[in-house]
Amino acid sequence: MTQSASIGDVPAITATKTIRLSRSRLAAAGPILERLGMDSRSAIELFLAQVISRKAIPFTITLPDSEYAAAEYGVTVAEIEAAGRRMRRSSDAARRSGGVRAVSGIDSLRE
Repeated sequence: MTQSASIGDVPAITATKTIRLSRSRLAAAGPILERLGMDSRSAIELFLAQVISRKAIPFTITLPDSEYAAAEYGVTVAEIEAAGRRMRRSSDAARRSGGVRAVSGIDSLRE
């Protein structure tokens, strides 16, 4: 462990930890983090600070819809896909009949 100075002359003890990250994910995150004014180390520090502050992961972790539906309602992936097809056919028919119109942005809402 090494020591480094921190704000208010209170020493902060730092540790070095080696972690493996996906090279492609790290490369993809780099430009985004740069636009936010931070590097990957700062982002990881921020993540850990939020874990400590919230005493939880700082974002929602969920199951994919199909896994949730299967676990919660006992339906299969095939049943979910069939329901999706029925909903698309129904909304397409409503759009064709004029009951529903396509919205591509705020301007199309003003028409």
